[in-house]
Amino acid sequence: MKKILFYAMTGEVMCFQHILLNALDLSSAGHEIRIIFEGASVTLPPVLEEKANP
Repeated sequence: MKKILFYAMTGEVMCFQHILLNALDLSSAGHEIRIIFEGASVTLPPVLEEKANP
C-alpha cells in the first residue's frame, strides 16, 4: 500500500474532477489517499455539489 497526496490549487473544475477520479481509483486499489485544497480550489466542492455532479 502506498500513501498518496494530491494537492489541488487551481479553480478549474476539470482538473479537480481528475484529482477526484484518480483518488477514487487509487483508493479502491488499496492505497491511502489524501487531498489538500489550496488557493482557488477551495471554491470547487460547493460548485460540484450545486451541479449534483456524482
